[in-house]
Amino acid sequence: YLDSATRAISELKKAGLSPEDFRDVIALNEEAYGVLNPLIDRVFAGRVSKQTAGDIRQALGELAAGDPGSPYPGVSSVLKVLGESLSGLLSELAGGTNTPASKWKTKHTEEAADGTRIHKSSGHTEKLLALADLYKSYQDRIHQMMYYDYDDMILETIKVLEENPQLARRIRGRYEYILVDEFQDTNGAQMKLLRLVAGEGKDGKGPNLMVVGDDDQSIYKFQGAELANILEFTETYPDAEIITITSNYRSTEDV
Repeated sequence: YLDSATRAISELKKAGLSPEDFRDVIALNEEAYGVLNPLIDRVFAGRVSKQTAGDIRQALGELAAGDPGSPYPGVSSVLKVLGESLSGLLSELAGGTNTPASKWKTKHTEEAADGTRIHKSSGHTEKLLALADLYKSYQDRIHQMMYYDYDDMILETIKVLEENPQLARRIRGRYEYILVDEFQDTNGAQMKLLRLVAGEGKDGKGPNLMVVGDDDQSIYKFQGAELANILEFTETYPDAEIITITSNYRSTEDV
């Protein structure tokens, strides 16, 4: 399991999660499954039918109402992720066939020991807690050896800025204007660092921050890029002005 564990720890760091943060996420997920699994059982316990689409539509409303959100930017709650998945399934069912629902049921759900239908991911808690322990042991060990890995460069910077607000203010005073290019390729940790460096602005106004990106051109998902950073930017900075460039200034017409 060495390769898979190494990749998993790297992904957690790219999301900006410490071992303690990861344990919090696991605990929040466990609470979310208390809402999610009864809905899964209600919709998918029986045979998929034409009524399934209506059941999914009702479940989506309950998922949205029961979703408290995530305290970690760039990390979506289980209920939001499953809500988006079921919304996509509902669109597929508009074609009039029940096949997509049958495939979704097979891929995402399983029968629990008590006979109820649950989401498959809800049975992974024990493995995730083991990963959290391994992640913590790994961090303790490399720090004892005075080592850092590649992903730690950003995480350790975030930690220092969070623990030293005065240093963060000094940096914001030195770098008054910030430009981020290829913003669609940023990950959760990079977004967290950006918020610390840019700040929230003064007098209720946003910081002097400009990001440039294209939500159709995310190419670094394999490196932890989080497209939600660009799609949800105006939620983080509601005063941001969006400028859409529709002309192509990079390429020229064929001669």
